[in-house]
Amino acid sequence: MDRPDFIEWATSEAGLYLHDKQKPTLASWQPYQIDILRHIFPAGSGVLPYSRIIWSDVKKSGKTELAAGVHIYFALFVDIPGEQYVLANDFEGAQSRVWQSISGSLEKNPHLKDKWSVTGSKITLNGGTIKAIAADYRGEAGSNHSLATVDEPWGIVHDAGEKLMTEFVPVPTRPNSTIFFTGYQGFEGQSNFWHDLIDGALEGEPVPELAHIDNGDGKPACYRNGRTFLFWNHQPRMPWHTDAYIEGEKQNYRGRLNEFYRVWNNRRTKSAQAFVTEDQWKKLHDEELRALHKDDKRPVVLGVDAATKSDCAAVVGVTWNADKKRVDVVFVRVWYPEESEPIKLTETVGPEIVDLHEKYNVLAVYFDPYQMAAISEMCTRAKVTMVEFPQTSRRLQSDKNLSDLVWGKNLAHFGDETLGEHMTNAIAKTNERGLRIVKELSKKKVDAAVALSMAALGVQEVGEDSGEMHGTSNPFYGAKRREVKGNESNG
Repeated sequence: MDRPDFIEWATSEAGLYLHDKQKPTLASWQPYQIDILRHIFPAGSGVLPYSRIIWSDVKKSGKTELAAGVHIYFALFVDIPGEQYVLANDFEGAQSRVWQSISGSLEKNPHLKDKWSVTGSKITLNGGTIKAIAADYRGEAGSNHSLATVDEPWGIVHDAGEKLMTEFVPVPTRPNSTIFFTGYQGFEGQSNFWHDLIDGALEGEPVPELAHIDNGDGKPACYRNGRTFLFWNHQPRMPWHTDAYIEGEKQNYRGRLNEFYRVWNNRRTKSAQAFVTEDQWKKLHDEELRALHKDDKRPVVLGVDAATKSDCAAVVGVTWNADKKRVDVVFVRVWYPEESEPIKLTETVGPEIVDLHEKYNVLAVYFDPYQMAAISEMCTRAKVTMVEFPQTSRRLQSDKNLSDLVWGKNLAHFGDETLGEHMTNAIAKTNERGLRIVKELSKKKVDAAVALSMAALGVQEVGEDSGEMHGTSNPFYGAKRREVKGNESNG
């Protein structure tokens, strides 16, 4: 029996249902999608025209739903029984996006009831299987797949993922074996596999039948090179992509415009840009804001970034200004190592923390546990609440939080020159995991910026009222803060 073209099936009563609608609702398609999908998945019984399909579109353009539809279409009409795989940057991504869209669509489809089942991470449909795996999962290399979709391949940046992708190729003994890639562009110098794949397609020719579809820059959006097809679009085209909506999204990327252009204009961007400009930092200076002083009762959270040789050691203190609804920087101290002698943390940072705790209302100290075991023990003995702050996902959280404070003008400082230098030295680097403060050159120090990042998140978690360590409602964050727990040694 001849297969229908993709659109003919997807728009029929037995077609592609949206997984996230309460009532069964068929997916709708824009004119450019209809023309492209009819071209790459035509009706008939012959071999499909492409074995590698690259669909690179802007954010919120239905890429996940499309990939789910391709899986169901293949299972019903193209290769029966099929062996299909859903790949993503990690297993959680593979199972939480495309795979859930497949199962959700099947649940809503009244014509496929009792014709499919799910066990763990595997869906059985029409005698074939659809399995979710991570893009660095070695066990599936050399599989006999009829279809594999790869979700957001820009995030495949490590050797294991790139190696699997070079092995996960169309199977020559299955005429319609296809690899279907969906995602926006990646970061220059990082997403090499994904960009090489796209650049290879661009070495071919524009598709004559789709010449009327431009990429938003007045150039062809559709290319082919042998059995590889590329759709690369920069222009938001969906009905909900209104000017107001896109402008609103742009405001959410303050300080991360590179990331905005990457996901909303689908352009390759540099992974790093200035964390804060000198002009921005100047505008955050409040001449009326006082640093810590004698008899100061303001509750303070300290952030500590400590090194002994190549980097500095820094302690930065902040408080929550309830009246102005912002984080105020009220203390900065930085130690620099000598060429012949490293910083002795137990003679500098440790005593400084204890002294601040004795003189002021220090609620907690957020610190990187690396190289600070002795300091933590010293301070804990002095009844200081020490909160370990590993430089992993917590740093991504705090650096993003600090960026939001800066760009939202919800941070103020008293004009400390060293902190200003470290902040303007800082580079915001974005990768597949998130945003992080880094330094461009080893001689440009950023340790005080890192300490501020930890302290600013700490004051969010601790709270601004009387010094008690409990959750408190802060109007800036608009949510109940979680209880802060220090080291177990605090007893």
